[in-house]
Amino acid sequence: DFIYTPDDQQVMKKDIEFCRHLGVEAVVVGALTAKGSLDETLCRRFVDWAYPLDVVFHRAIDKCLDPLEALHQLIDWGYQRILTSGQAQQVPEGRTLIQSMVLEAGGRITIMAGGGLTPDNLADFIRYTQVPDVHLSAKKTVRSLASTAGQVSLATPGLHENDYLQTDATTVRQIKNILNHL
Repeated sequence: DFIYTPDDQQVMKKDIEFCRHLGVEAVVVGALTAKGSLDETLCRRFVDWAYPLDVVFHRAIDKCLDPLEALHQLIDWGYQRILTSGQAQQVPEGRTLIQSMVLEAGGRITIMAGGGLTPDNLADFIRYTQVPDVHLSAKKTVRSLASTAGQVSLATPGLHENDYLQTDATTVRQIKNILNHL
């Protein structure tokens, strides 16, 4: 629900400090109030804790009551990027909102679309929304060679007991080729 207790916040602060210590380029965070708006106090703290790292606001924006107002707040608070599906289960269904966010951002913050992008829909999606950044898993389902026995399933919901998800190098190459030709 993107609502965090004081203990959660201290853990996140330590995680961000650790990321800074490791020299990563950015952290991905997000927090909401119970009423569905951005948690201003915590969102501002994330930027302070992360400095000088870039700060990305994650898909919590997809649960905001007013994502365009949130976009302006995040710009004002010093965020560099927003990851969104356009308040839809998958980005193709959220493309109208994502296009609006890109236009509203006007280059002051980067909109990154993520959730449901594939080689089949990527080029048309980018052309329509003009989104500058995309995020995707390029995953495929792989069947394990192991055989299992017993009553307890440890499978990811929706997968067979012996299946697991893996990044598909072929899909990554296809996506890279598409992006290089846009």
